[in-house]
Amino acid sequence: MVENQDFDATGTIIDNYLAGLEKNKKDKNIERPRDWLECKSCVDKAEIICNSCIYTLPPQSELSIDFISNGQTITMTLDILMDEPLKSSAYH
Repeated sequence: MVENQDFDATGTIIDNYLAGLEKNKKDKNIERPRDWLECKSCVDKAEIICNSCIYTLPPQSELSIDFISNGQTITMTLDILMDEPLKSSAYH
């Protein structure tokens, strides 16, 4: 996926992880996917850009992810819907 720069294909894997997080801890749970992503060999770093800062229904948070793909670093922003359970929305 990442080696082919097919970042959208990571959504299912991320959503499976997010579905297993504790309910009713949205503010805390945005830190967990960041830490989880940073442990992956295809991720150089992941940072929380904002927590529930996009005022949609449900609110969205953003993670900046530096992927390592074919020896180069590609930075993508992942939108996460702050719903129950959390859900990845889109990369940009």
